[in-house]
Amino acid sequence: MAKDLRKIARTQECYLRLYPFCTGGQSALCHLRIGGTGGTALKPPDICGVPGCKACHDVIDGRTSQKVYTPVQLRAEMCRAQNQWLEWLWKNEIVVVVAA
Repeated sequence: MAKDLRKIARTQECYLRLYPFCTGGQSALCHLRIGGTGGTALKPPDICGVPGCKACHDVIDGRTSQKVYTPVQLRAEMCRAQNQWLEWLWKNEIVVVVAA
């Protein structure tokens, strides 16, 4: 049975935690466009996202003019957040790895 990662993300705290922007408020699934996932007007699959507050989501999507993070630093923060989110999903058996 497929899990609705967008719905699960709304119950979580912000995983991005981009200082000084993070409000820690209600989260939504922020799709991360890293490594060629997604494209112009095409979101990556939900597994390529993390819970994030609106302020952090705006930074990730470029809706906030900010000079705190370089593009390389932002990608590193997105990778950190995604690894932490995937670990949580795995520990809670929401994402299960099945041998072929």
